[in-house]
Formats: sequence, structure tokens, C-alpha cells
Amino acid sequence: MKRNLKQLKTLASLALALSLSACGEASFQTGTQIAAQAAPGSYTVPAKVDILLVQDNTGSTVGLANEIHNETFNLLNSLSNKGWDYHFASIPITLAADPVNQRNLIEQVIASKHDANWDALSAWIKPYPGALATDTSLSILNTLFRTPSTYSEFPATGQTSYGNDEPGFESIKWILTHAQTKSARNFLRSDANLAIIVVSNGNDNSGLSDADCLRPDGTYFCSSNQTILNNYYNAFRALKPSASNVKFFSAVAMNTQNSNTCRGTTAKKGTNYIAMAQYFASTPVDLCQSNSVSSLLSQLDSSLQPITYEQISRFIVIDEEPNPASIHVGKILSDGSTVVNFTEGDPNGWNYLGYQSNVPVIQALTPNGMTTISSQSGYTIELLGTAVIVGSEEPVITYTPKVN
Repeated sequence: MKRNLKQLKTLASLALALSLSACGEASFQTGTQIAAQAAPGSYTVPAKVDILLVQDNTGSTVGLANEIHNETFNLLNSLSNKGWDYHFASIPITLAADPVNQRNLIEQVIASKHDANWDALSAWIKPYPGALATDTSLSILNTLFRTPSTYSEFPATGQTSYGNDEPGFESIKWILTHAQTKSARNFLRSDANLAIIVVSNGNDNSGLSDADCLRPDGTYFCSSNQTILNNYYNAFRALKPSASNVKFFSAVAMNTQNSNTCRGTTAKKGTNYIAMAQYFASTPVDLCQSNSVSSLLSQLDSSLQPITYEQISRFIVIDEEPNPASIHVGKILSDGSTVVNFTEGDPNGWNYLGYQSNVPVIQALTPNGMTTISSQSGYTIELLGTAVIVGSEEPVITYTPKVN
């Protein structure tokens, strides 16, 4: 909250009058000054999220490939503008259809500009005050690190060798529970939210055999198996200490399309993907409609919030030397009107320290400990206990200059 000098003088007058009345004094001394130091304010830590794109790579996606590719790049462009501290990686939806020893792990990860790998590109944005580019906890392994323009691990579409096999859920579970994915400085971070995005014109058949999915008329469609759905839902929830930190989104066909009406291709209703999204309280979007993939970010946006931390002032610095006996210390609380006064020498009061150099006037508690945001040299008042200025609170210091 910013105030002009007139407002500060009015509040300072009130603070001083309250203070002096306790001593039987009635008015300002001649030459009373107001030391106006700004409120320490706050800083914001961006929301952290690891985003896994699970993309249909089966033969039926050939006609959709270019459109989905363009929408994915639109998603990445939008992602870069969100201000989130994000990781992004993608896997083919058929990953678990391959033998275990032939499955590719995540080998490329796009990291936001809050990742310290961006420091080498002179584009790093510190995630919090005092963050250091040398802190390895702030960067993914540089062998994995990619920018949006250098990422090349999007799954190849039109893979016909998988036939009807689409083990999407099992592919997600396998990659996200793999020891390497969860290892330090890899894709999955322990303190980040997880967002799984499935893009498919088919339906998941994890845990089902062809016999489970063949209809009497010879068509192939896997209906929901509640036990299997529950098992995968619980497996995805268990990836984070709190289920609220896991999000599942789907861009799939909302109805079976047999006449090339899903953007020029056929499509099966993504029944199981729709159900899983609803389990996680998200709204499935229709892949057969344009821009469905990029629109999913708006749902993620509403569930991710940055965290704001208040900064503090433990010292007030005055440019000119005060008469120590004339100093009065108070603060305006965050409601903008309540004034509290403090006593010298009290554990919840203040001490005058005389002239000090490089005093930390604004500090913040960060993952690196107490970090100095700004410092100043001058005649210093130390604040103690509840007298410390926090967040939007404002110090009100009055004094008369020392006469030599």
C-alpha cells in the first residue's frame, strides 16, 4: 500500500500523539521529522507443475497428425506465457505395448525459464529472491534440458504395428513410476503438481485382451471395466502425497465417428479416458473439434496458483542522525488504519543502534534461508518481536534531528 507524504504525516501525528500522551507531553517538538520507509511487501513463487503429454501414435492418427502437431505447439506457446515453473515431456500412448527392454524413457524435457539451465542462455528468471544458478535443485539435468524450439521427442504418428492395442493408462503408470523418471533432476519433481494430458482418437484397453473388446458383430470396442479404472486411478493418485496435486485431462472423441467426421478421420469414443478425467474432476474436451488440445490449459490454469510470501523489515534506517531521546516507533497494520506504538528496550519493541553500514532493511525467508532483498547504510533502529514490520504493514518513525 503506497501513501503520500500527507497521509504519512497524518498517521505519524496520530502515532506520536498516542505515544507522547503516555508521558504527559502534548505536542511535537520543534523540527520533528518522519522517517518514511516503504512496507517490505511480498514475493511470489510460481506454481510448479510437471506436464506429461500422452499422444496417440497409432495408425488411425495419420489424418490428424498435422493438426495435433500444430495444436501442441500452440499449447507450448501458451505454456511459456503462464509464468509457471513447469516441466514438459511427451510419450507415445502405446509405450507399454512394447517389451519392457524396448521402451524408451524420457530423454528430453522442456523446462520453464525458472530452471537454472536458462542462465547459460542469459534468460533465467529466478523462482524466488536470492536463488542461485549454481543450486542444482533448481535445474534439470542438462542432458535432458530442452527449450520449446529444441524439443524433438514428440511421438511419431501413424504406427500401424500396434493394431488395436492402446494401453494408455499402463504407459502412463510405467513411465511415471520408473526409477529414472523420479530420480533427482529428472522430469518428475517431488514438490510439483502433476498434470497428465491424453490426446487420442481411440480408447484405452489397458489390462484388457482382444477377447474383452471384440463385439459379436466383429467390431472392436473396449467398454469400461470399473475395477481396472479404479486401479489406475489409485495408481495415478499415489504419484503425489495429496490427490489434489494430480490432474488428468483428456482430448478424445466424445462419440464414435465411423464416417471420417473427426477432422477427416474415424474415431472411437474415448470412454475410459473420459471416465478417468471425470474421476479427477476435469472436463474432457472433444478431439474432433479444432483447438481442443490447447484449450486444456485453461482448465489447468484454474487449478494452479502461485504462492505469496510476506517479506519483513527488522531494521529502519534514517539518513540523518536523530536525537535518540526523541525517537518514537510505531507501525500501521495491514488494515491500513490501525496504529501500534512500541517501547524502547522492550522484547516487542526497539533499540537504537546508531550508525550502521549495509543494514538489511528488507528480508525474505526463502528455501536458501533468510535472504536480504535490499540494504542501506545510516542511523539504524532495530525492531524486535511484534514490532517487526511484515508484508503490507508500514513503519512510522518520528524523531528530531540531533543538534551538534
